[in-house]
Amino acid sequence: MARKNNHLMQWVDIIEGGDQGNKIIVIDPEGLLDQKTSILSEKGFHVDTFASPSEGLCCLAEAAGSPYFLIIEGFVETGEEQEPLLLKAKDLSPDTQRLLVAAPSELPSFVSAINSVGIHACLPLPFTKEELFFQVRLRYDEYEAGKKVKNLQKTIHRQNKQLFQIAGNLRKKEALYTAHIEQKEKEIKGLKSKVRSLSSGSESDTTTELKLLLEKEDIKFNSFGFKQAFDDLKIRVKDIFSTIVLERGVFDALANVPDPLDEEVEPVYQPVATHLTRELLNFMIWKSECGSETLQEEKPSGVQEYFRINYSQDMLNAYIRLEKDAPKTVTTYMVEQFLHKNGVIFGIVDDQVIREWIETAAKEGGKLLVAAGNPPVPPTDGEIHIYFPTTFKRAGRLNPDGSIDFRERGEIPHVDEDILLASKILPVPGKSGLDVKGMEIPVEAPVDPAFSAGSGTRFNEDKTKIFSTTRGEPHLDVMGVVSVNKEFQIKGDVGFETGNINFDGNVIVPGIVKEGFKVKCVSLTAKEICGAEIDISGDLNVSMGIIDAKLVNVKGDIHAKYVRNSTINAFGNLKIEKEIIDSTIYLSGACDNERGTILNSTLSAKLGIKAGTVGNESAGVSSLTVGMDEHLIRVTGNIKSKLTHNEAMLKELASEISQMKEVDKWLHGTITGNAHIQDRTQIEIRELEEKKAALDVTKEAAELKNISNKIRKLETKAKNAEKEINDGFEQQDQIHSNILIKQREIEATEKANKRLVKKLENLENISNKSDPVPYLVVNRRIQSQTKVKSLHSFKILETSLSRCIIKETSRSEDGIVYYLMEIV
Repeated sequence: MARKNNHLMQWVDIIEGGDQGNKIIVIDPEGLLDQKTSILSEKGFHVDTFASPSEGLCCLAEAAGSPYFLIIEGFVETGEEQEPLLLKAKDLSPDTQRLLVAAPSELPSFVSAINSVGIHACLPLPFTKEELFFQVRLRYDEYEAGKKVKNLQKTIHRQNKQLFQIAGNLRKKEALYTAHIEQKEKEIKGLKSKVRSLSSGSESDTTTELKLLLEKEDIKFNSFGFKQAFDDLKIRVKDIFSTIVLERGVFDALANVPDPLDEEVEPVYQPVATHLTRELLNFMIWKSECGSETLQEEKPSGVQEYFRINYSQDMLNAYIRLEKDAPKTVTTYMVEQFLHKNGVIFGIVDDQVIREWIETAAKEGGKLLVAAGNPPVPPTDGEIHIYFPTTFKRAGRLNPDGSIDFRERGEIPHVDEDILLASKILPVPGKSGLDVKGMEIPVEAPVDPAFSAGSGTRFNEDKTKIFSTTRGEPHLDVMGVVSVNKEFQIKGDVGFETGNINFDGNVIVPGIVKEGFKVKCVSLTAKEICGAEIDISGDLNVSMGIIDAKLVNVKGDIHAKYVRNSTINAFGNLKIEKEIIDSTIYLSGACDNERGTILNSTLSAKLGIKAGTVGNESAGVSSLTVGMDEHLIRVTGNIKSKLTHNEAMLKELASEISQMKEVDKWLHGTITGNAHIQDRTQIEIRELEEKKAALDVTKEAAELKNISNKIRKLETKAKNAEKEINDGFEQQDQIHSNILIKQREIEATEKANKRLVKKLENLENISNKSDPVPYLVVNRRIQSQTKVKSLHSFKILETSLSRCIIKETSRSEDGIVYYLMEIV
């Protein structure tokens, strides 16, 4: 009993110095535990008491980030409510220890709670302060032990995963090295077999004989010794032949003098010997004709004067001719030296071809195709085939009041389900070539036209065909999207009654698209647009006009009566029957306003402008650009800005991940160090406990007190180390979670970049489909000071003109191209 009291006093001391983060929640519906548990707050615990079970459970749920280590639950009078309450507490915080307090008469409830809902401990009423402390300390130890086990399980799981990856990599390397070793062993066996077949004796005998022979000649048996011996032999051979030529003359040197060494040349080496002898003789003849007095000074660079080389324009063919001052005897050696000096290294013809040329056509001035490269194989561009009419509509009928009637525009195509709408022939990449100088001849990438299945359509398995999935009107937009669209007709205006319109099909508005509202669809037909935002992939037809619209983006054509104070961007053509006033318009197509008026506007059209009247004396100056796709330049500029922004984001995310990995590495070291401290402290505590148990309480009180103080300090040290370990694990978990989030952001950004790059390629293909038309046609009059610009030139009209054509022309002088604006 005295020993139990000693342990209890130690726990009381620890609780009194306890961490304020040791949180306890008390659910006391009957109000029996308030006085009993108040002592816990005095001893350093954070205690939250609730009379309402629902409020207590709500607080338990909200404390997920900083959980309670213990929940003390008073017994509920209504038995049916007890188990649900306990189950909810378990579901909300499964790691929290659960202590049930009740009168002894409720023993059956204790048993049921333990069996059904996993109560960790029960405390019968009444209980003393020491009994409460005892249970609280036990629950705290259990809770901390559970946390430690959970963290260790996470570490084990993480390390097991790393070990599994390392083992997998080692297995792959082992398999690779095994295959490599087997291959080398096969090669060794093959080489040994060849050596045995070539030598009459054993391999060891041959090696020994060779070493002895080299030792006699004072040649070392290594690569350096072999090279030095070869260089010495080369100099000796050169001296011998030079001496023969100088002293005996070349023709005496060529006399057929029998040499007993010839008989010793094995048959297998006869072709090599014959070839070397022929080349040496050619070299000697060449040296002889150069003259003996210049023999020592003549260098192979002299061959540059004997031949002339010409190349085809694509550098795929090289031709040589013999110059008039060439020596009488020309050898293949000289030709090869000449080609080497001129950098011709690829596709050189065989020596036999060169010899035949030397013996026949060379002296007569004939040329030789001496080298031929590999020509590049051009790519095959992809093709799109559309199986429905795309230009079926006629222009709207012009009413007497100037408005346009779009009701009678021709027969609209209609398709049923599962109809082939379009097909694609895939592009075939080309193959690079090599010129005679070994330089690669690159080929361009093939054009891969945009081909996408929009609403109401589907791809086949290999995405080379598009079929309809519904009935409706087929449509192809400028970005290569094939769709089948239904028609949506609005009753009246687009305003507060309808809200914004977003429809995958054609929209008909018999009234006005009002200010502040947006319409996004395939094609739009409306009476009038007033201050609205329009974004459509097809055509825009407006019976009256477009007013105060600051954002009109159209991938097809636009037809309207007038445009006032609006900003329009379109890939297609613009046809305006009346006026264009105070507006900014960028077109990849043409502008047709030959019966209207352009006042105080900026208008750019790649395919030219037809205007009736441009400007007047009272209106502001207009700026007209022709033959230049400023619309596409603006669109691609926005895409490139997004790509630049995304690239900067990717670098920033990669840097953040790198920093987090460094922190994770540091935390791993900290956790390992604290784990070592904790383990060492536990060992020291056990040793002190054993020493303490052996002491006599009455005779060695001072030593007992000293040991108890040491144990207390060690327990505090171990507790601090454990806290550092737990904090480290929590930080690591958070870091790993953040790294995963960043990696997903990188994946999403990279996918977005791929889509943007593909969009740029599609826009470039669209631009290449039509050549610019730098023409401005004026049917009536153009005001002075009007600015006319094209790709290479710019002009401000000094005087007003009538019925004229202003176009950009060019002329070339001395290889320099000059551009100017010409008025016809």
